[in-house]
Amino acid sequence: MFEQFVQWFLELGEQYGVNPVIFGLIYIGSSILFLFAISWLIDNHRKDKSIVLPAVTAALLFVSVYIYVIIVGENVSKWVYLLIIMIVLCGGYGVILKIRDKIVAIDHETGSLFEDADIEIK
Repeated sequence: MFEQFVQWFLELGEQYGVNPVIFGLIYIGSSILFLFAISWLIDNHRKDKSIVLPAVTAALLFVSVYIYVIIVGENVSKWVYLLIIMIVLCGGYGVILKIRDKIVAIDHETGSLFEDADIEIK
């Protein structure tokens, strides 16, 4: 059964022009680096440094595997692009909420009133 799954998976790669090994490596690698970028973002916030670069880095890592499919993929159905957009929007929204909660928790620990700041994270 596992061999059938691997064969099906590899055939999908051939059908759509996407190398499954490269896709998997990008997915795993970007997931690990994404966690580091989020840690970097939280650390910068704690140190009152700019969070722009770590936030942009995290965002690019979050969508990197989908960018690969969009750039390299051939004969990809329109519903797949719609699915990618939905995954990015829903996943991104969830990540933003978690980061926001973490930042608010840090600000409460340090006595900062993040909610009253001019910058609002939504």
